[in-house]
Amino acid sequence: METIRVNYEHLNQTGEANREWYAPEVTFDGSRLPGFGVYRGFDEFYAAWLQYRDTFEEWWIEVDELLDGQGERVFAAVRDGGRMKASGGEVRQRVFHVSELRAGKIIAQTFFLNRSEALEAAGLRE
Repeated sequence: METIRVNYEHLNQTGEANREWYAPEVTFDGSRLPGFGVYRGFDEFYAAWLQYRDTFEEWWIEVDELLDGQGERVFAAVRDGGRMKASGGEVRQRVFHVSELRAGKIIAQTFFLNRSEALEAAGLRE
């Protein structure tokens, strides 16, 4: 769980993801979020994520909750948002991430809008 916590702190402070925390074969499933899909490998996901992040003048992510799941899975309830470049308006959204680790590296991340679905994917219950 420490790897995930540090990853979010780094992301919030720098606006950049650290490739070293991800396994080469990492998969990202953002298909439950509008405008995202399933990505294989860090570069494929990162390109899509940068398009999202770069719509903001200022972007942030805050972790509300981290829970150890079954196996090497970690559940995260996060809020992200910021001030939009186009309108100057502020946007906030609550999403849920489930990360799976192997040998200290993130091998998969799945993103959810529904807390119960994310908890279930992490092997947890309300």
